Amino acid sequence: MSKQWDQTDIHTYHSRIHHRVPGYDTLHNLSATLMSRYLLKSEGTILVIGAGGGEEIIRMANLLPNARFIALDSSKQMLTLARERCEKGKIVDRVQFIRGTASDLPKGIKYDAAVCLLMFHFIEQTDQKQALLKTINHHLAPGSPFLIASVCRERKSHPFQQHLLNWSTYVSHQSVHLDAINCYVESMGKTNHPISSKTLKHQLTHAGFGEITTYFQALFVEAVFCRKGDPDEK
Repeated sequence: MSKQWDQTDIHTYHSRIHHRVPGYDTLHNLSATLMSRYLLKSEGTILVIGAGGGEEIIRMANLLPNARFIALDSSKQMLTLARERCEKGKIVDRVQFIRGTASDLPKGIKYDAAVCLLMFHFIEQTDQKQALLKTINHHLAPGSPFLIASVCRERKSHPFQQHLLNWSTYVSHQSVHLDAINCYVESMGKTNHPISSKTLKHQLTHAGFGEITTYFQALFVEAVFCRKGDPDEK
């Protein structure tokens, strides 16, 4: 997955992602708002999985001036972009950058919240997705909020195919070239591995999360709020 993102042109990433994810700004604003409401302590530390780009850190930092962030990403280029944006936003001193995966997080440390936005569907295997959720849960303090957004549909289902057609129409009006649209459609099952909303919520439950609620949906993108259960039994 990191190889794919290390080939990304970081200088055009933000303009491209805004055009290609319906409701991108709304998703991030809602996520930051929920985090400002449910973070257990205002000076808490928030784990950001797939932090490359830095968008969620910038949005949350504006609403949570005392919070600190762990920016985790396996891509060197995307983590560089996140650092550059945090430097520009004058919040870099509140962010620790870690290149790697969740298994590289320091052992024994519990964070006060976590977010994983628009990354989960790039994980190929179902058991790998489940393992990531369990690792995130393990690194959270009891009661901590977790926000996750992903492409959530059964890939071969008729509703998903309709969403793809609707998405193609939407992004074509955002000046996205036909080649880029076709490339994304063809990525399904290759670099993009969505699961159904039902499966995601089942995996969250199995990983030890509760209070699982959808808080955003646009076409095939869904965002879910949940909390780590108490006590830590996972």
